Amino acid sequence: MSGAGGDGSSDAGARALGTLVDDPLDEALLERAGEELSRRGADNWEVFAAYGRSTAVAARSEGRIEASLSDGAGLGLRVLVGGRPGFAFAGSLSWAAVQAACGLCIESAQLMEVDEHVSFAERSLDDTRPLDVYHAELLQLSLEEQVEIARALAIDAARQAQVEALYLDNSVYFERLVTSAGARFSARSTTQTYEACMLAGAGGDRGRGHSYGISSRALDLAALTREASQQANAMVDAGPVASGRYDVVLAPAIVEDLLSDLCYALSGYEALAGRTMFAELVGERVGSDLIDLVDDPLDPRLGFARYDHEGTPHQKVALISGGVLQTLLYDRSTASRAGVANTAHAERGSYESPPTPGVSALRLAPGDRSVDELLAEMGDGLHLVDTTDVEIDASSGELSAGASGFVVRHGQRAEPLDGIVLSASIVDLLCSVRAVGSDLRYSGFATPSLLVEGLEVAGT
Repeated sequence: MSGAGGDGSSDAGARALGTLVDDPLDEALLERAGEELSRRGADNWEVFAAYGRSTAVAARSEGRIEASLSDGAGLGLRVLVGGRPGFAFAGSLSWAAVQAACGLCIESAQLMEVDEHVSFAERSLDDTRPLDVYHAELLQLSLEEQVEIARALAIDAARQAQVEALYLDNSVYFERLVTSAGARFSARSTTQTYEACMLAGAGGDRGRGHSYGISSRALDLAALTREASQQANAMVDAGPVASGRYDVVLAPAIVEDLLSDLCYALSGYEALAGRTMFAELVGERVGSDLIDLVDDPLDPRLGFARYDHEGTPHQKVALISGGVLQTLLYDRSTASRAGVANTAHAERGSYESPPTPGVSALRLAPGDRSVDELLAEMGDGLHLVDTTDVEIDASSGELSAGASGFVVRHGQRAEPLDGIVLSASIVDLLCSVRAVGSDLRYSGFATPSLLVEGLEVAGT
């Protein structure tokens, strides 16, 4: 991977977030970069540009407020030179940085072997309507106004529990993609992210509460703060339980954490590299009949654009249906290598890296039981509401995660618990799902609560 410098800023970055509404990425610059690549010997090329700007505020204990404004823009370049792929990036939108990156991109291709599986988009989308993920109201707040919102939230939260930290971030993002075949793509979005970390009690018996939200629209910040405060107060004097097997109700936030790690194991790239057990499980049962998992980037509550980061049209893809694994995640290159259909899952972490298979819009189908009904059906067991250090070994499917929550007796939550570790095969866990909650929660992914039978728990 090669990069040409820059300070991460652009001319567009000089404007305040509150006034940044127009697309700051000039398609003419991308075209000029493509022409430069062709002049230097590229047979085919792809130019990806991204710009992001964020205002972030953190309210910490003792009334401390920290605020920052950041922005960055750059280009990612991919080429084919005599069938050899190359990649480089420019860390700014200055023409000097772009020219330098073009040279590095051609040089990188000259060091590679011919790869018949690399290709770039050949046509633009038929449906160019943007998804409803850009909301100007988030752009109207100045950094000073955002500081005052965080300060007011912290003052109110301190009446409910002790503030450890509140994080509020408003951001705007633009991207463009052009190819030598004439394909053109663009998208924009706004995002509000909020995290509340609260404490209650004193000494070593403190309770901790946590809540998190992310949306293209304004979140209910007060509700998220109350959720964390209530959890902190309920978790005072929490301790571990005896090690053993327990029936467990997993809260939506935990299910989201598990699915986030599971997606890495479903990557077609990892399958081709022989690093995931799921390569051999397509068409096989990996969950109970109640597990229906889709990736739906066209849902504006989850997705960002009508195309993936190679310009392939997005579609709703069934990953697990009735507990049976339907497909792995593929982009253009990995699908070609595997001899399967491209599922339009090319994702980029930033312009500094080429695309690889990934997901951004998972939704696990909800059931028809409320959380209280799940607890009543379980009778005795554990209700887990938060996790730490979630890890799934893709090669074995083994899961390990720290967890906290509550003991459940006769369908009612009792004393709080903390300091336990979940240990299971992710396939065994999904196959042990006995009921699914109706409490679908959108927070990055969309997940409900799950009632799982016989989960191994390490406590005291």
